[in-house]
Amino acid sequence: MSKEYQRLLNLYFKGNTEACIDGLCAVIEAKKDHPELFPLYRLWIEILAEKGDLQSLHELAQHLLYRGSVSPWFAVWQSIRGICHLELDEIEAAHLIAMGLKNAPPEAYAIDFLARYALRLASPNRKVKTSFKELHQDPVDYFHYRTRLEVGVHNQSTKEQNQIFNILSQLFPTAPLAAQFAGHQAIEEKRYKDAKENFASLYKQNPKRLDYAFYFSYALMQNQEYEQAITTLEQAYPKAKDADVLNILAFCHEAKATDVAHPSWQEAKKFRQQAMAAYGKLGLPTSELELRQHQKQAVENKANSTEVKPLRIIETWFFHLSQADKHEFLTAKPSEVEVLYQPLGKSVCENDLVFFAGFDHMQKESIRLYGLYSAQSNPVFHPVNGWETPLLLIERFTAPINIAVKNPKKKKHTESPQYPKGVYKLDNSALELVKETIGAMNRGVASHLNKQAYKTS
Repeated sequence: MSKEYQRLLNLYFKGNTEACIDGLCAVIEAKKDHPELFPLYRLWIEILAEKGDLQSLHELAQHLLYRGSVSPWFAVWQSIRGICHLELDEIEAAHLIAMGLKNAPPEAYAIDFLARYALRLASPNRKVKTSFKELHQDPVDYFHYRTRLEVGVHNQSTKEQNQIFNILSQLFPTAPLAAQFAGHQAIEEKRYKDAKENFASLYKQNPKRLDYAFYFSYALMQNQEYEQAITTLEQAYPKAKDADVLNILAFCHEAKATDVAHPSWQEAKKFRQQAMAAYGKLGLPTSELELRQHQKQAVENKANSTEVKPLRIIETWFFHLSQADKHEFLTAKPSEVEVLYQPLGKSVCENDLVFFAGFDHMQKESIRLYGLYSAQSNPVFHPVNGWETPLLLIERFTAPINIAVKNPKKKKHTESPQYPKGVYKLDNSALELVKETIGAMNRGVASHLNKQAYKTS
C-alpha cells in the first residue's frame, strides 16, 4: 500500500474531499496506467457518491469504459465501472457487468463489485456469499474491507465483523469505520444517548464531515435536545438544501414552538415547505410533512381568528370503494394507507369519521366496511384533484364488517349532488345501526363512534 494512498485516504476520512480529489487526479495523471491507480478510482467513486454528484459519476463511468478498452486489466476496470453504475442506480448496466464477471478468476475488484451487487439485490433473510477468502493476498483497497464488513452485517455474522475490525485497525489505523458502525448500530437499536456520544466525538475530530453533523443532530433531536440540534445543522449546512436536513430542522422548531407566537413556529413552517419541495424534486413521498403542515395551519388559523365559530357535530361518512380500489386498500402495506388524501368534497371536515366501504353485490341488503379514518383537517384545495381531505387511519379491518340494511327501500345514508360521487353522509338511524353491529365486534372502533360530539367548525 503506497504512502500516497494512505495520505489521500486520511483526507477522505477527515472530510477534505476537494483536496482529496485534486490529489488523486494528480497521481492518476502522472501514473497513466498502473495497478496502483485502482484504489484511487475506487476512492473517487466513493467521494462523488457521498456528495450526490450524479453528473460527475456518470462522466467517470464513461471514462472508466474507455480506460478498460485500452488496458490489459479489462476485468478490473469493468468491476470499478460496475460500482459507478450501482451508485447511479443503473441496475441493468450493473447486471450486464456482473454476468460478464461471473466466471472470471478470483480478483479483488471483481469480488468487491459482485458482493455489492448481491447486497443490493438480496432480501434481508438471504445470506450473501463472497470470494474474498479465495484471494492469494490480502486486498490493499480500504473499501474492499468495508464491503466485507457490510456483508458480515447483512449475514449477521459477528465473527466476520470482528475479523474486519481487527484487520482495519492494523492496515488503516486512522479509519473511523468502527466508531461509525457503533453510532449507526446505536441509532438502529434506539440507543440515542450512545449514538449522540459516538457522533459527537466523530464530528469533533472531523468537523468537515457533514454526515457526522447530520447523525449527531439526529441523535440530539431524538434526545429532545432541539436547540443544539438546530445549532449544529445550521453551522454544518448554512444554506441547507438537503431534504432530510430540512425535515429535522422543521421538526426541532416544531418541538420548540409552544404556540403560534413563538419565533420557531414560522421557522418550522418555512423548513417544512422547503423539505416538501426538496422531497418532491427527488420523487419521494411528502404526505407525512403535508399532514403536519395542514395540522399546524389549522392551529394557526384558529389562533389568528377573532370570529366566534358555531359548534358543529362530528359527522360520519361512507366512502365507496370500487373493486380495484378495495383490493389495493386491503393489500397495501400499512405505511401506504396510514395517511391518505381523498377527494371527498367540501363537506367532510376536521374530526369527521370516514368509513371506507363497499356494497355487497351478492347480498343486496348489506354494506361492507373495510376501514375507518379520521379527517385531520378541513378540506384543502388541490389544483388538479379539487377539494381533498387528509385522512389518518384509525383501523383497517382484518375482515370486512357487514352491515345489514334492515329496510333497503329507506336509505340510511344521504346521497346528494353536493357530495362527490361515492361519498355518503350517515343519518342518525344509519349511525346507530353501524354502532350496533360494530359494538360487539370491535370495541376500539365503537369507542370512536361513541365519542361523536360537538366541535367548533
